[in-house]
Amino acid sequence: IKKKDNLDIKRFVINDVTIKNYGNSLIEIDKDKKSIKIQDLDSQSRTVFFGGSLEKWKVEYNNLSTGKNFIKKMNGLTGCLTFVDIIIKDINLNLKNSLCEDSVNFIRSSGSINNMEIMNSYSDAFDADFSNLFIKKATVKNAKNDCLDFSYGEYKIVNANLDNCEDKGISFGENSNGFINNITISNSNIGIASKDSSFVKVEKISNQISKICLAAY
Repeated sequence: IKKKDNLDIKRFVINDVTIKNYGNSLIEIDKDKKSIKIQDLDSQSRTVFFGGSLEKWKVEYNNLSTGKNFIKKMNGLTGCLTFVDIIIKDINLNLKNSLCEDSVNFIRSSGSINNMEIMNSYSDAFDADFSNLFIKKATVKNAKNDCLDFSYGEYKIVNANLDNCEDKGISFGENSNGFINNITISNSNIGIASKDSSFVKVEKISNQISKICLAAY
């Protein structure tokens, strides 16, 4: 265990994927069941997955800290969980009670998410940058900013239920291309936003009780 910025650093390796945990977290890895369980004990902790590939793994995250100290960025990381330069295939994500700018952040990554559930995010629930991702099923509830935020990439989302996104249900920005089908958005400020020269194709959407259903700017 090393020290950096007063945070402990723990390192794990799964096949060709390196996992680094900064801070105070409980981490359980079951290679036989392909499951990773991460429980943060304070608002400063961050976990990063670097390189390689993950196929059909389940990653669970929960913040157990009793305080409500929101820290926007720690060690340059905005996500409680961050995936960098990684290939994913049909992984499953289950996150709740995050106190980070992003519950989960994908950077320069590609592949598919089989099922994703994110509950009670202090800011954005899901953020992706410079990536190419296919989200097959998503349930996101109670995000104090965007439920899904995409930038600089190619993104496809089907079979999603987004509820109580205080800013946008889905945001595409920075010259992204997006495809949306079979999405339900409820209780959001803006349902879907396409901005900064992004292109979004929407095939089927149910937008309930949003102040603005669709926005392009």
